[in-house]
Parts: sequence; structure tokens; C-alpha cells
Amino acid sequence: MYCLRCGECCRTMSPLERERADGLANDSCRALSFRGDVSICGIYFNRPKQCADHEYASYKFCPIGMQILNVNREEAAARVQLIDFREAYLE
Repeated sequence: MYCLRCGECCRTMSPLERERADGLANDSCRALSFRGDVSICGIYFNRPKQCADHEYASYKFCPIGMQILNVNREEAAARVQLIDFREAYLE
């Protein structure tokens, strides 16, 4: 499954929680950062097993990302290609 880098999983389902100053849990992952409209995992190559195993069986593109970004399959494919290009040549 291709991640569309919307960051929603890391914001809402992260296994890495951090505590706020008031002692309440904040579900956003502390390793999440943003570059423009793309979410970046700061520990991607050393991420926890729960993150590495996150998958939606039988989906080519993340259904959460498609909904959050309001994109269809063709737009999702174009976004993945753009992300791959940026990572390969611009970073």
C-alpha cells in the first residue's frame, strides 16, 4: 500500500504518544513533521513495528489519505510519483 503522506495516521493513531504539559496524552506522533503538504516521519527507517506493519489489505493507496486529501486513484498515483521524485532528487 502506498502512503499518501497526509499525516493523518501519525496524528490520530500513533503508537508513540507524548504527554502535554497538563499531563494529558496527545495522540500526535512526536516524530511527525511537515514539508509543505507532505508529512515526513523523522524516524522512518527506525520506526516502531506498529508503524511499519500499518497496512490496509487489498488497498493500493491508503484510503484514509485519499479521504483526507479528497483525491481519486489517479490523483493518488500522481501524488505518490511526486513524493518519490522529491525524495529521490530534491532532498
